[in-house]
Amino acid sequence: MNIAQKQGACGFFPLIHKLFTIPAYPVFIIRIDTQMNPIRDENGFCIKCGPGEKGLLIGIIGKNPVTAYNGYANNSKASETKIINNVFKKGQQAFNSGDLMMMDSLGYVYFCDRLGDTFRWRGENVSTIEVENVISRNLNSREVVVYGVEIPGQEGRAGMAAIHCESNEIDLKQLHDKLRVDLPNYARPVFIRFVKALEHTGTIIS
Repeated sequence: MNIAQKQGACGFFPLIHKLFTIPAYPVFIIRIDTQMNPIRDENGFCIKCGPGEKGLLIGIIGKNPVTAYNGYANNSKASETKIINNVFKKGQQAFNSGDLMMMDSLGYVYFCDRLGDTFRWRGENVSTIEVENVISRNLNSREVVVYGVEIPGQEGRAGMAAIHCESNEIDLKQLHDKLRVDLPNYARPVFIRFVKALEHTGTIIS
């Protein structure tokens, strides 16, 4: 795979990668729920993320040296926790990288975070990936980063959503109405920032 040329990208999936379940480079980004578990379709198989949608990076486990998974030495239980079963077909396995990734419409891939990033607000744990995906989906796959910020005199952290766009590009009332339907009250961002660029961590996928 060629090293990504787009600024901030850490990898690149060619267009042909989207057309096959098992291409020559068996790496995918799949949807996960708030508990960081794969979301399954009606047949019980994993669902690939669309452009601009953050998800879990996985690698299909095969028999050749490149795709084989030998697990952790003398720790079979830990090894099992890194395996996802019945990925895109029955019996197929994949390695759970634990990395939150996103691919844009051109196939460039970005590292977003390690999974498990949450903050606590109003006595509830808020999953940043859940809120980011809901906002991005409602804004036609715009890039979004959600994090918790401290408010003087308040316990926990309030949600802050940084959205890649100009302020006049977003209908805030319409977004507010959609988030009222898609997110519980405690998970809705208290603050919204409009930014011209979002920083991505550069790491080569290999």
